[in-house]
Amino acid sequence: MPLLHHASLVSSLFLATSASSATAECDRVASVFFEYRSAVVLTRARQTLEVLAAQLPTGSRVVLRGHISAEELAEDGSTGLDENRAAVTAYRLSAAADAKTLTVERESAGSTEPYSAEGPDQAFDRRVDIWLCPAGA
Repeated sequence: MPLLHHASLVSSLFLATSASSATAECDRVASVFFEYRSAVVLTRARQTLEVLAAQLPTGSRVVLRGHISAEELAEDGSTGLDENRAAVTAYRLSAAADAKTLTVERESAGSTEPYSAEGPDQAFDRRVDIWLCPAGA
């Protein structure tokens, strides 16, 4: 059974994101997006995390990779916003999982993995990608 059927979880326009060493054997199952210079989880993102948490089996290993846009990087330098986005996403995902035991790891990519499809749209660069990893990976 495929993990996520919820249409708003992953845009069909998203191009494959390269895997880091932590996610080499994992599948990206969702992305949540943020307002400019913000790490506040928006209502739509919270809904995405709730749907995801409901479908994750107990004991799942999840890797959250935070991103910032080039515009945010140019304006603020390396402020840790990508790390903050991953941290608040981890908190919300864990809260939505309720009593399920999850292993949630966080990493930051800065602006090194920009979104691109039909030209740049930095709104998509302000995100956290959510990767589901197989047991033992």
